[in-house]
Amino acid sequence: DDDDDDGLLEPGESAELEVDIRNVGALATFGPVSGYLVVGAGSTAVMSTTSSASNDETLGNLSVGLTRTVRFDVTLDAAAAQGDLLDLSLALDDGTQSYDVGLELVVGERPWVAFSASDDAIGDHYDYEFDLLNGYYRTDGTTMEMLYESAQEFDLSAAFVETWMVASGGQYSFYRVVLQGGVAQLQGYDSGFQTLPSPVVESVDATRVKVSWPLDDMQLATSSLRVGLGAGWCGNDTGSFCDHFPNGWGYYYNSTYNSSGFFNIDW
Repeated sequence: DDDDDDGLLEPGESAELEVDIRNVGALATFGPVSGYLVVGAGSTAVMSTTSSASNDETLGNLSVGLTRTVRFDVTLDAAAAQGDLLDLSLALDDGTQSYDVGLELVVGERPWVAFSASDDAIGDHYDYEFDLLNGYYRTDGTTMEMLYESAQEFDLSAAFVETWMVASGGQYSFYRVVLQGGVAQLQGYDSGFQTLPSPVVESVDATRVKVSWPLDDMQLATSSLRVGLGAGWCGNDTGSFCDHFPNGWGYYYNSTYNSSGFFNIDW
């Protein structure tokens, strides 16, 4: 929530950062959790925090699976430049244990939202090079961008990742983005797959790749989707993908297909 309400943190601008914190462990916190936001050493931009006097935000006790929201008022230095990195650290403490949550914001860009608060298991990819770790999305309401992250380095020309998206309303009942050989294809399902305009593929670094396309290509009636990812093909081992995120959701042409655990994304 920034000064000009465009959803972008820009040089000289003040904003409220809203951060959802979820307990994804196996135990409740020992006591009430407090959070303290600091700018990390990796930042190329300068930001000051202007929330409460001590810059502490109290979340209360966090039981297993519970999510609470903290908000920090910040001001970005006017000398910052578009594209500068804000490396932030949210230090959490429950009176017994301390936890550090890393946050990254790029000046002038929308923040990425993770598909899941919990990463996918590492090493469950049957030796396929791309080991799904998590996925992220962001959109300005016109273009959809998705970021796929592997737990290990991969060769983009050899990567095979499919994104399955279930829509509650629109031209197609569900969609998929097929990333293979360094290019992507967007399809909608209506008594068979229909090929839609091709997304743009960008290699971000050795473990991440970004895919983007115009939302109008999907002809959606709502601003939400349910999303599941699959990587590699291991028909003999799994009957479908080598790696699933969420785990074990199957494959559309297999009777074990189940999208009930897909991740919800909204914009």
